[in-house]
Amino acid sequence: LGNVEKFDQTKTLRYAEIIHNMSTGTYNLLEELLIWAKLQLGKLPFEPHSVSLEEICREIVDTLKNNAELKQIKIDCNIEDAGILIDKNMFKTILRNLISNAIKFTYPEGKIVLATKLSPEHVTITVSDTGIGIAEPDHEKLWTIAENFTTEGTANEKGSGFGLILCKEFVEKHGGKIWVESELGKGSHFKFTIPTL
Repeated sequence: LGNVEKFDQTKTLRYAEIIHNMSTGTYNLLEELLIWAKLQLGKLPFEPHSVSLEEICREIVDTLKNNAELKQIKIDCNIEDAGILIDKNMFKTILRNLISNAIKFTYPEGKIVLATKLSPEHVTITVSDTGIGIAEPDHEKLWTIAENFTTEGTANEKGSGFGLILCKEFVEKHGGKIWVESELGKGSHFKFTIPTL
């Protein structure tokens, strides 16, 4: 009887986890669709403020550390501080999506690096990972809603494929650009620019 109870409890917890993940994924997709629709209609406020690059980057990394630790993934930060003029909510969405994707597509015990590089005109922010990588023909598919390009993570995590489309919209709203450097099986480097003050 004890083994049956243990099996039932384990199975119940697994089903609960599946339901939770599915509902969370659905909620996130709906939220991203709503934000994107507001942006297309010009109803999403754009409210740039001067902030510390290092401070906001570390804040976002701290919110995602638990997710990384579940897969024993290490996140390193190599951040040069600078003053930047950003909409904080949009910037957080950009960086949160890029780091979350890096966690999703990196194998357990892998590594993610968040780095910044300053120039007189802008800062380049890079999220690098040791994950599965992306074939070159698929790079452009990441940024277009018509493609709806998405794959499962290394722990079978699901995704909508919509997060990167939002990232592109938000980066361009700031006058920057976003791109990826990646090869299949060799990890990825997602980079974007934001003008400096």
